[in-house]
Amino acid sequence: MASGGTPRSERLRQAIPTTGSVPGRGFLGLGAAVGAMGWGVTAVLTVRPGVAGPLDPALLATVAWVPLVALMIGVGLLATPDAVRFARPFGSWAPANGLASVATVAALSGWLPPQTYWVAWALAGATGYLGTWLAVRRTGRDGRLWLAAAACETAVLVGGVTVAGVWPVLLLGTAHVVPLTVAASGLQRRLGSGAPLVPVIATGLVLAVAMGGA
Repeated sequence: MASGGTPRSERLRQAIPTTGSVPGRGFLGLGAAVGAMGWGVTAVLTVRPGVAGPLDPALLATVAWVPLVALMIGVGLLATPDAVRFARPFGSWAPANGLASVATVAALSGWLPPQTYWVAWALAGATGYLGTWLAVRRTGRDGRLWLAAAACETAVLVGGVTVAGVWPVLLLGTAHVVPLTVAASGLQRRLGSGAPLVPVIATGLVLAVAMGGA
């Protein structure tokens, strides 16, 4: 409780005003777009490192993510309704992404091996989606899409070690983007109980192709 009896959450709301112009589905759609662009750039730099010129491709990929993540944070804090920007799922996503970012910097510095990139972000995705499922479940709504997403991220952790090259990146991108796209586009509502199958099938297909070409 803050001084004068004002709850801390209310103080935070007052300190960071929002336009409330971006609804929940719009924010999920932005997350899908940001993920597609970020992982797309990462995949291109993995396949064609020469595009980076004299720069380290991994460093350039990380730099490319910075404005995308900043956009997500900015929109989330300044343009979504309070019910979205202070939603429980962010309690799992924020620390998970923060730790993955620290691991990425450590890998760029040579303190951790290169595979740290995709391992750290697969763990972050699994943690974030699992936290989302738990939060949605507490409200009594159907959260199976997010549980399936967490399972897909876990599959990336297991299957990613069996493939090389760009495949771990493509697996991560698929597991990250597809669930957000399903939720943002309204497919989750239209498909009902079949919605969780979409990320599972998509991730499974990419993994099957990756292992077939390994």
